[in-house]
Amino acid sequence: MEPINLGYSTKNIPVAQPKEYLKCLVTKTESFLRRIRWKAYHFLKPDESAESASQETFGFRSTKSPPPMKELEEFENRMFSIIQNVKFDKCQNEFQKTLTKDLNNIRSEDKVLMSADKTTNFYKLDAPSYDKLLDNAITKSYKKANANITSMQYSK
Repeated sequence: MEPINLGYSTKNIPVAQPKEYLKCLVTKTESFLRRIRWKAYHFLKPDESAESASQETFGFRSTKSPPPMKELEEFENRMFSIIQNVKFDKCQNEFQKTLTKDLNNIRSEDKVLMSADKTTNFYKLDAPSYDKLLDNAITKSYKKANANITSMQYSK
């Protein structure tokens, strides 16, 4: 068991990769455009939306997607073109570089990194040692029993 001290809080978050950031950006933009479409649909066609409002949904949101609207087509295209033209700069400070380096080291390690107490200390263990420690910690308070003993208690 090797003790590891990172020297900083484990609640620090490294800067996201551009691919992850773009995924979130596209998802949130699609959600925003969907809400805009529903608002426009209810505003431009109140008679059709009144018919669908009478349908009981039991408090859940509709799973139907809003119909495409030609009035919003140019707006939606421009929104997605903004996302396509997003450029990323590499402007990390030394602390962010340290976080990224430590994260890559942890991911490439074949041992398990675990916290054992309420401090910021972590320990490196191989998987069988971790399983053995976990089993010992659980069986310290609880006793293992045979499966037939528990089935006999319920049958009475």
